Order: sequence, then C-alpha cells, then structure tokens
Amino acid sequence: MASTVETSQGKRRVRMPRPGHGSAVVTAPYRDRNGRFADGNDLQRLKLLKAAYSIGFVGLNPDKVVPWLRPFVELANGDASRLIEEAGAAGSPSLTGLAEQAANALAFARGLQAVAAEGDSKAQEQARHWMREYRQFVLALRAEARAPLRIPGHDEPDYAAIDAQADAETEARRVEERAARDGGAR
Repeated sequence: MASTVETSQGKRRVRMPRPGHGSAVVTAPYRDRNGRFADGNDLQRLKLLKAAYSIGFVGLNPDKVVPWLRPFVELANGDASRLIEEAGAAGSPSLTGLAEQAANALAFARGLQAVAAEGDSKAQEQARHWMREYRQFVLALRAEARAPLRIPGHDEPDYAAIDAQADAETEARRVEERAARDGGAR
C-alpha cells in the first residue's frame, strides 16, 4: 500500500502506511478464522521468504516456486554462479558454499525490501543488515580465493616433512635448555 496525500486543516499531509501493510499488494486478510496468516498477504510472504532462506534460494527451482518468489530465486542462482566464476571456485566445496551463502543473503535482503512496508523501519533495518552480511560474505570469498597460493606442480605440502622438521627443532631447543640448566647449576 503506497502512501496517501490528505488535506487536513488546510495543509497537505502525507500518510505513510502502517507497519505490516507492505508495498506488496495485500490480497487477503492478515489472518483467517483459525488465526493463521492467510495466503497472499505480506506477512505470509515474509514467512515464506524466511522458509526459502532457511532451505537456500540457490537450490530452488524458479519454475516451481510461487510467482512472487521467482525473481529472488533467479537472482540467487545468477549471483551464486557469477561469484563462483569470478573467484575461480568451481572445484572448491568451501568456496562454492561461501558463494551460495552470499547469494542467499542477497536474495533474502532483496526479498525483505520488496515485502517490507515503506514505513516499517524494523524490516528495512533487517534488509540493510542482510546487505551487510552479503558484503561480508563476498569479501570473505574474495579473500579465501586469493589466500591459498599454489605453486604449479605442488598441490599439497609435505606435512610429514614439516612435522619432522618441527619435531627436530623442538628437540634441539630442549637439549640446549637442558645443557644451559645443567651447566648453570654446577
């Protein structure tokens, strides 16, 4: 429901919608006779949006979701594939998962913005929070994508050799400490 302009006492005033009356068209009453949210209103849409986030927008088929949710599922799928391609993370499960989390956060934030009322500051604050989460996920993805510097031909370091070298250094340090302690005690 959009804002309305009223004239009162000779002055024009803009009336914002009440919280809960979202910019999405309210096509049903808020609650049915059993007290449940009715299908089609913005509170039911918010409930479905949260359920879609908990499942993950990236895994959903855009053709099998309700029509108003389709743009957000398509946005998440497109953004996840773009992030995976940019990061070069096609073979890495951890980077792919991070890209999917980022895409889910973006789709959820856009969905909150679409469902939230124009005057509902709490919902708008949540949308801003999820946009910050999206930004943090993208920064972490880019940092992780650059972090593992790989030398061609040397995919994995020789952990046994590294452990043996560390053990030898520790043993040499212990021998020196014993010698210093025994030599200083005489």
